[in-house]
Amino acid sequence: MNVHISYSITLLDGKWHHVCVTWENEQGRWVLFVDGSAVENGIVSTGEELTEGNLVIGQEQGKKAGQFESTQSFLGNVTSVNVWSHVISDDEVRSLSRDCPSLAQGNVMGWEEVLNKIKGNVQVIKGKKCNL
Repeated sequence: MNVHISYSITLLDGKWHHVCVTWENEQGRWVLFVDGSAVENGIVSTGEELTEGNLVIGQEQGKKAGQFESTQSFLGNVTSVNVWSHVISDDEVRSLSRDCPSLAQGNVMGWEEVLNKIKGNVQVIKGKKCNL
């Protein structure tokens, strides 16, 4: 599955934000949440399954063979990334946005696993908690 979803949200205000994307494969419904509120949604890849692949954070993979461009790199801080095998409810998203999301661990990939697989010029600051 090779999918690109466009959205018009800009979060360049110097504040921490909780961002969550859910996707349900049967109907193909995706929802983008910012700070616990649904801000965009749509339909994509109805009936598809995610089986294997790579998760790339902070870089658009627009070139062939996994090449990246430094001019398209994410600049900022990431506190937590988690992946679940099911769609979490709107209430769960709101709860994660209010509480420190680093306390929750996804059942497919949790933040600790993400930290162990970091590649590239990334500074990891241990012991920092989110500041929502």
